[in-house]
Amino acid sequence: MIQRERYINKIKPFIGKDIIKVLTGIRRSGKSAMLRLIQEETEGKVLQRLNLSALTLSQWKMLISAQRIPCIKN
Repeated sequence: MIQRERYINKIKPFIGKDIIKVLTGIRRSGKSAMLRLIQEETEGKVLQRLNLSALTLSQWKMLISAQRIPCIKN
């Protein structure tokens, strides 16, 4: 996997903070690869608990419909 140091360095200050981080981008732009790099970067760090979740668009739609959360439609 290609190391993306520039992007990882931009994300690092937010790792471990109590805010939700969302990676967005066009299809096949490397979002999943970035999540894997972040997971690798944080393994073994002094973080008590790190929750990483990845949802595809279809998983997100299923979650929204199951919980009946209003969703903005394009």
